[in-house]
Amino acid sequence: MAQLHRRVRRVQNLRLAAPRRGLAEILVLGLALGTLLASAPASAAPTQPGRWENAAPSAQSLKDLGALLVDADGPTRTHAYEELRQLPETAMPAIRERFSDLARRSLETDGFADALTRFRRAVGSTRADDDVDLAPGVPIAAAETPTESVATAGEVVLLMRSLEALRSPEAGLLLAEAIALAPSAFAQEGVRVRNRLGARMVPTYLELRGHKSPEIRRWAARSLRALGVTDSTIATQQDDPMLLGATLRAYGLTHDLEALPTLMSFLNDSRIQVHTAARGAVRGLGRNAIWKLRIAYQEVTGKNAESSWTAAETLDELCLLFDRARIEAGETALARGVQAHLAGDLLLMATQFEKALRIDPLHPRRSEMAPGFAALGAARASQNDLAGGVAAYLRALRVAPEAADSAAWKAQLGYLQAERALTRGVVDLPGYRGVLEIDARHVGAADAVDRLSGAWSARAERMRRLSAVAAILILSAFGFGMLRLLRLKPMETTANPPGA
Repeated sequence: MAQLHRRVRRVQNLRLAAPRRGLAEILVLGLALGTLLASAPASAAPTQPGRWENAAPSAQSLKDLGALLVDADGPTRTHAYEELRQLPETAMPAIRERFSDLARRSLETDGFADALTRFRRAVGSTRADDDVDLAPGVPIAAAETPTESVATAGEVVLLMRSLEALRSPEAGLLLAEAIALAPSAFAQEGVRVRNRLGARMVPTYLELRGHKSPEIRRWAARSLRALGVTDSTIATQQDDPMLLGATLRAYGLTHDLEALPTLMSFLNDSRIQVHTAARGAVRGLGRNAIWKLRIAYQEVTGKNAESSWTAAETLDELCLLFDRARIEAGETALARGVQAHLAGDLLLMATQFEKALRIDPLHPRRSEMAPGFAALGAARASQNDLAGGVAAYLRALRVAPEAADSAAWKAQLGYLQAERALTRGVVDLPGYRGVLEIDARHVGAADAVDRLSGAWSARAERMRRLSAVAAILILSAFGFGMLRLLRLKPMETTANPPGA
């Protein structure tokens, strides 16, 4: 009987040890799985595109890109095409140098003209005078006929497209230098340029009337006639003050005495870009303008100008009279704007400040406007008007870049610009981080960096995994407890048989 009892006890001990080993295995498995979950790398945050910076290229880099237009590799050709046709304004010196290099050799060849024809036909044109864009035909023709002439012609055409996109008189003058490389081959392209840019080329055409190339002078004259510009009165019918100013300067540069009455009419224009250009043009005419200036002085003051005054002195005295009245109007607008700011009427304030700046963008007291513009920016941002807030803060920084609160304004401006980009689906993490470099306590930027950089997601993922580990351990312990209860009941029955 004692021997039987010992055997029963051994069986009971084995059964009690089994759940302990099971528990150990379960706990080890749970810990291993939890460690694996906690240490697994979080899902990578989407890579944000870097901010593209416009680096000024060199003439050699433009030449190299032109050669790549006929490269054997398709993606390389595409890259060269895209780069050459959308160059930034900082590329203009390199373009000028590149055109100077090309001008040292004659491009007026059959091969160059044939390349232009290939570009035109590649875009579906069947007539030489079709008003088409040759640029899309460059990569097609370059793939079919990878010759040096195609590469050179393609480079020039694409550089012209970059210049057209800049839409400035300076870029227009470079377009003329491109056409001067091969006037016959580019004859129809000159018409297409005029059709695409229209009146924006008027200042350029006026200035090109004095170009050294007779072909370019004739092209400019034909273009002016085609645009209906027969005299200075028509040429100056422009709404854009920058374009009008460029037109007035062009008349001054070409010493066009017939345009003098028109130039005189803009000496007192309320727009600073316009009257500055008009005064510079009249000053450039020198003694030829003296009688017109004396007549104008007499009309304004009711008395004759001093006979000893030169043309420049007479102009200065006349402009001083014009500016005095304008300065008074600017001071009045500034005072009204300051009063509106103190009264909390930010819209009236902005209207008066803008009026003062239109009269004199370099007003000596313009820094007094900055706090009002900043307040307007904050008000617009609070109304979720991000664009309005950005504009107002930009205005504040322009009129007072060295103000005591300029750092705070810059930080808020950067934050609103990044938020505005986010509404378009662009995550500007460098912009948010730039805000924190200016103001490390900027709550909005800090939250945005935390949320958008993946740090918040990583923390949430770690918490989820730690919760999973805890759940596994709890389930393991519960499973062990249930298993032990289930196994102990049969053991008790076996260890104490009836009649033992």
